[in-house]
Amino acid sequence: INNDFIFALGSAEPRKNTRLVIDSFTKIKKDSVLYKNLKLILVGLEPRYKKKIKFLVKKYALEDEIVLLDFVSELDLILFYKLAKIFLYPSLYEGFGLPILEAMISKTPIITMDSGSIKEIAEDAAFYLKENTTQEMTKSIKYILENKNHYSNLVLRGSKRSNFFSWDTAAKSYILTYKSMIKSKNY
Repeated sequence: INNDFIFALGSAEPRKNTRLVIDSFTKIKKDSVLYKNLKLILVGLEPRYKKKIKFLVKKYALEDEIVLLDFVSELDLILFYKLAKIFLYPSLYEGFGLPILEAMISKTPIITMDSGSIKEIAEDAAFYLKENTTQEMTKSIKYILENKNHYSNLVLRGSKRSNFFSWDTAAKSYILTYKSMIKSKNY
């Protein structure tokens, strides 16, 4: 696989929006020859759900364009994040959204939903979908791929934002909190 691909995590859970990812990628492939070499890599598909997705991919005649993988090693996952053009994470709800952080650390632009904790994690380091539609995601993917300035800004902002989540930063924050509590004697 060359590095001309979009990366996403797949799931049977409707809130993860895997169908939206596939439909949007299909629309991009059908609409423009600019993206003839672009692939989609979907990782983390449970075997029973993978059969349904394979059927859909075959229906769209994109067997050579969409790579469906079960669970992969940590090393492979890191490589997918680092080499992808864009990371798609249109989850409708997340508790923390660790994949967002992993993509920011990997300097990969993110397209996601403004939902749950995602906006708290990414802040201005992600491109947020205005609607949960194929048209909106397709438009967003094209915009990021075609607008090098915005692409670079997302990479830069993601890299800066990911520093906020380091162990060192967390430890310093806890120390400041404890010192503040001791000073105010509210412990």
